Amino acid sequence: MKYHLEFKNHLAKFDYILHEEPILDGKQRRVSFSSNAEKKDGWYEGYVKGDFEFIKFFDFRHGELRTWEGGGASMTAAQRLDFWRDIWAQNKKQATESKLQGEEAGQEAARIWNAATVEQAAHPYTSKKKIPTDSFRFRLFNGNRELLVPMMDASGAVKNVQRILPDGDKKFIKGAKVASLYSLAGEAPPKDFAGEIAIAEGIATAESVRKITGYTCFAAMSAGNLLKVAEIVRDAYSNACVVIAGDDDRMDKDGTPRPLKANAGRVKAYESALKVGALALFPIFAHSSSRGTDWNDVYCEEGEEAAALAWVRARTIAELDRKLLTMTEPEFLNEVGDLLSAYGNLGLKDVTQAGLVEKRSVASSQTKAGKDRESGGGGAQSDSPAYIILHDICSEEVETWHDEEGKAYATFSHGDRTINAPVEGLQFRDFLYVRYRARTGGGPAPGRESIAACIASMAALARHASPMRPVHFRVAYDPTNSDIWLDLAREDGQVVKIGTSGWQLTKTCPLKFVSSGNKSDLPIPKLDPEVVGFFPLWEILNVAVDDRCLIAGFLLGAMQTSAPGFGLSLFGQMGAAKSVGTRILRRILDPQAAIFQTLNSRNVDQLGLTCLRQLIPCFENLSWLDAQSQDLMCSLTTGLSVKARKLYTDEDLVAYTVRRVWIINGINNVCSRSDLAQRTIPVCLLPPPEHEDRKTERAVEKMFESCKAHLLATILDAVVMALNNRAKSAEFLAANKFDHRMADALEFITAGEEALGFPMGTFIRRLQELQIEAAQEALDAHPVVVAIESLLLQAPGGKWRGSHEEILKEMFLINPDAKRSQFVPHDNTSLGNWFKRETPRMRMSHGIVVSLPVKERVDGRRLRFREIHRIDLDESPSSETGADAT
Repeated sequence: MKYHLEFKNHLAKFDYILHEEPILDGKQRRVSFSSNAEKKDGWYEGYVKGDFEFIKFFDFRHGELRTWEGGGASMTAAQRLDFWRDIWAQNKKQATESKLQGEEAGQEAARIWNAATVEQAAHPYTSKKKIPTDSFRFRLFNGNRELLVPMMDASGAVKNVQRILPDGDKKFIKGAKVASLYSLAGEAPPKDFAGEIAIAEGIATAESVRKITGYTCFAAMSAGNLLKVAEIVRDAYSNACVVIAGDDDRMDKDGTPRPLKANAGRVKAYESALKVGALALFPIFAHSSSRGTDWNDVYCEEGEEAAALAWVRARTIAELDRKLLTMTEPEFLNEVGDLLSAYGNLGLKDVTQAGLVEKRSVASSQTKAGKDRESGGGGAQSDSPAYIILHDICSEEVETWHDEEGKAYATFSHGDRTINAPVEGLQFRDFLYVRYRARTGGGPAPGRESIAACIASMAALARHASPMRPVHFRVAYDPTNSDIWLDLAREDGQVVKIGTSGWQLTKTCPLKFVSSGNKSDLPIPKLDPEVVGFFPLWEILNVAVDDRCLIAGFLLGAMQTSAPGFGLSLFGQMGAAKSVGTRILRRILDPQAAIFQTLNSRNVDQLGLTCLRQLIPCFENLSWLDAQSQDLMCSLTTGLSVKARKLYTDEDLVAYTVRRVWIINGINNVCSRSDLAQRTIPVCLLPPPEHEDRKTERAVEKMFESCKAHLLATILDAVVMALNNRAKSAEFLAANKFDHRMADALEFITAGEEALGFPMGTFIRRLQELQIEAAQEALDAHPVVVAIESLLLQAPGGKWRGSHEEILKEMFLINPDAKRSQFVPHDNTSLGNWFKRETPRMRMSHGIVVSLPVKERVDGRRLRFREIHRIDLDESPSSETGADAT
């Protein structure tokens, strides 16, 4: 070979090593491109004619085909044409011979598989990988007990067998094809299956994914074969949600990090996911030092339970990845800040804009190659075949409408379920891809321009020629007949209608519910005749008997969306199961993959947008909340206004009002300011039980799964009672002088609490006790209260009158350090604002009555004077008590 050195230098650019002199005779030869000369991880074919040499080579590790030529510059056009004609004839002859050899080898593979034995005994490979043996067979060959993995084509026929030796070495039947074949972990679903199907590289990964998720998983056996298997799965299951459990080859053997473009597992998973409209999930390891690369490594290193939690988190990241990779460049530039925040909220703190650009570059070749092949690559003309088919799909299967802010929505069917989704969103785009492939019988997907043109047309139709409909999430109130609706988010499309006559399951709903985009289905509600009320929940939650009414009231209050509801603060010492309790309470009404989120008072819009698709937002392990954050939570309770760019432009903004109940947990009750405290149900969980009485999370999960349908049905019964007893509840609260700023929520909870197993009024009595205690804890040592109590002790008759300056002077005299604290008033204005907020709580918790300010001129200055005195806590409210006038 004349240009051997040039070829070796070319290979070195890709970190390939060739251990032998290439033979340029047109035959395909298996070779090693890695440092291990014994491992045949690629092949090459070489051709020579005169001074011209041409070699194509393929690397199984990265799944990439490359070419090289030497001496071509000296050839004339005629000589080059003759050379390629010779190669074409030679390839055609070899392809015919290879096909015959492959068919014979495939028949031999089928004979080997059929003659193999089915055994229950473990194999060294299955023991190491901790996977079952029920999908495999065994044979004795050359003294080795080989594990056999069947490789099937699209029809399910065995065409090859992977042989795994006791030392872990893997071999296929010589001459048999591997491309477009797969192995199967689990049973093949029916063709109309609309659930989730997974695809992985290796069989051990596939079996681990099946164990973690319960999904049927297809094994492609290599990164290079991943796309072909993904296309087979998509063609066979057009209604299914395809999930690719990709490998993350993030490090070389010596631990050196690989750049993304050299990470074959991620690159091929991303490309395959984009081509077939799938999600690409990558393993997440608890320890950054792990050298694992796939989901089998997560399963073996951390166990099934941790692997399942990692899968849930990876799925949320995958959905964000898919949004990132399918954005146009202008969309990406406008949204990059929000994307970085979203990745950060998922725990990926090291993600940078440069990293996102690099990740998008992985998809660039696929998106360019996929541009409207059906219209000759000429863009998305309105008369292109793809656009016409997409337009017909929308005309026949899609209902368009818009919300109060003019955002375009589409209603369409997926299996038995009716879905409402934003026209410009990923869910509707996926629907168009799936329906297009179903109508065209598979084949190439429509190009991005055709999809974009169709979406733009439907969005305009929805905004300007379709009706306006309110958007709801999970729970909604229908004012036309005073019914409450609960969206179960199930594949069978069932929702719950709740009225004064009872509740019932139905598939017909007049309201427009949108989904979170995640798997968040609720069970079919059903009462357990052997269980009373919320008793199963009290077996799970670490809550005192007196506080059970508060938990039950919170869940009932979450079902009322026509008025603000109470938030819930769960606090207690370490080990009190605050996080577990939060997860359980949320999953009763709003099961979602990502339970907790961050609270950033500097990014109000981000908080509001993340809460749009959550019924009960949860905030984990908060040590304290500054004043701005507490005000933000008050706004989320009563109605938080957020803004977002419309259609990814800077000038068009859309505003939303988000009102949600919520759960905060932490060691202490962080809801300390008066406004937030009065909107909060404070529940201190019991100390952790003795070691022998503690329940594992697995046991808690099992208990919850067994009773969640009953708990949901119990809440629905309580809602029915609440709808019937609103007048009775109002009379009861008025007669007992139970007044509260959350009057609507209190009336609704009181009306239905008897159905939860508590006498009417139990909730408000306990809530008042705890809110008074919380107020006492918050104000006992507050410098302003300490100063006021000091002035009252000095005043004759226990009544004091004086100015704000005198209160501040006394406060700084008693506590000089208060001058350096940012959390206490420092001047007349800030003290006046403090009184506006805390006067009601001082009366309730300390019996201190503060009058409204009276302005008087003293020595040429206008000062604000107040009268302060103490009353018995049993006294009824006085007309002199109240917040300052604004």
